[in-house]
Amino acid sequence: MPNAADEAASIYGRAGVVTLFTLFSRILGMARDLVVSHRFGAGEATDAWVQAFRIPNALRRLTAEGSMTIAFIPIYVSVREQASPEQARRFAQQVLGLVLFATALLSGAGMLFSPWITMAVSPGFLDDPQKYGLTVSLMRWTFPYLLLVSLVAWAMGVLNAEQRFAAPAAAPMFLNVGIIVAVLLLADVMARPIMSIAWGVLAGGMAQVLLQGPSLRGAGVPWWPRWDWNNEPVRRLFALLGPSIAGVAVYQVNIIVALL
Repeated sequence: MPNAADEAASIYGRAGVVTLFTLFSRILGMARDLVVSHRFGAGEATDAWVQAFRIPNALRRLTAEGSMTIAFIPIYVSVREQASPEQARRFAQQVLGLVLFATALLSGAGMLFSPWITMAVSPGFLDDPQKYGLTVSLMRWTFPYLLLVSLVAWAMGVLNAEQRFAAPAAAPMFLNVGIIVAVLLLADVMARPIMSIAWGVLAGGMAQVLLQGPSLRGAGVPWWPRWDWNNEPVRRLFALLGPSIAGVAVYQVNIIVALL
């Protein structure tokens, strides 16, 4: 059994890994903003991108960051300790099925209703058909990122519960890298250069998902989902998710309304 000094050293080591990757992510985020600003400046295309990514980004905070992880981890740990690691893995697969189902529906709906969402959040763009059409296209391309980042959040919950922190902490870097590389390589060869950012978002999202694979295999948790949700751990998850999502939703709606 580890003593207090070993446990403290382990905690500091894990915190150091998370801090280091977070620092790298912030630096890459600054580089991303510089690259985008240098290439596109402040204009119609940049305005379209900012508005297009607003809704998928807000939904990401509902389905991925915070809400699901906070609700998932204590139940996963409880099932692992009180039942068995196999039951915990089964629960994780059931939650993966929920994540895929919910975010696929949201992403599909967002892509389908992008014209009307753009009307609602950017009514001033209706006076400029070109700008409005560009915003709709960008929104359609970026909504699938919601599915990808939700998969990353699921993996983060599993890996954090299994004391594996490096891959989840490193994941945000790849979104910034994807955007930077896409803008530098694709912007000058695309008919609508700003669309390179959307391609970078999707590439970065896929890289984030793939990064989690080796750590998940090491934790013994498979990628494939389960669809049997009528059980006590999943019902507990829903009970915890409700208040959490409601609180985040109110906050995000306030931000969106304030920016209209």
